[in-house]
Amino acid sequence: MTGSTTPRDLDLDSLKIVELAMRAQSELGIEIGEDDITSDLTLDQMQELLRDKRRQT
Repeated sequence: MTGSTTPRDLDLDSLKIVELAMRAQSELGIEIGEDDITSDLTLDQMQELLRDKRRQT
């Protein structure tokens, strides 16, 4: 797994992606929109998205 790995590369379906977003919201206290995390987003991009969301709170 590298920074360019995507959820699709990990065989995560849309339900798992939603669960991932919900867990991030719960644990980090941030709001993540339905369309923020997609199967094409890389792990590096997800990390940056989560950092940006935390800065906004």
